Amino acid sequence: MLPFKKISCFEKTPLCTPSPRACACGAVHEITALRRKKYGKIFYQGKELLPPRQDLVFKAIFGTEDGKGLLAAFLRDVLGVDVEKAEDITLLNNEIPAGYELDKQVRLDLRVRTRNNEHINIEIQVADERNTIPRSVYYNAKLMASQEARGENYKSLGRALSLFILDFRLLPGEEAWYNS
Repeated sequence: MLPFKKISCFEKTPLCTPSPRACACGAVHEITALRRKKYGKIFYQGKELLPPRQDLVFKAIFGTEDGKGLLAAFLRDVLGVDVEKAEDITLLNNEIPAGYELDKQVRLDLRVRTRNNEHINIEIQVADERNTIPRSVYYNAKLMASQEARGENYKSLGRALSLFILDFRLLPGEEAWYNS
């Protein structure tokens, strides 16, 4: 079984099923029902699913207006962010332009702002490019710097959070790593 928490559906539409396994709204109510075979394919109720660790699949699940309810539940359950429903989050442009000619432009996987002005970057990384830690620091700094605060007090800046979901072991000897 995969070590994920149970995620509940916020949509509560007539399409939602009372079953704890799946929901017509797209939410996965009990993600622990997924089982991964040795060769990396994921099955649910006997059907093969596209792996959510692929950028396009991950963005299709969480990075659309239709997926905001599931994204809100994910952010609340994983990061402890104060979001209760899809309306509590706004999907932002995932590109942070370079400020100067020699600056590096940043393209995030998912960029979100909460109703409490928290700015969140969610990255999914399959291959270990040996730059995850410095890249995470750089991305988080760009997330802070991209907030509109010209002429305002720095206290008006929202909190910046980065969540990196890795399909490889970042720290040798560690099974899982979480830092808040």
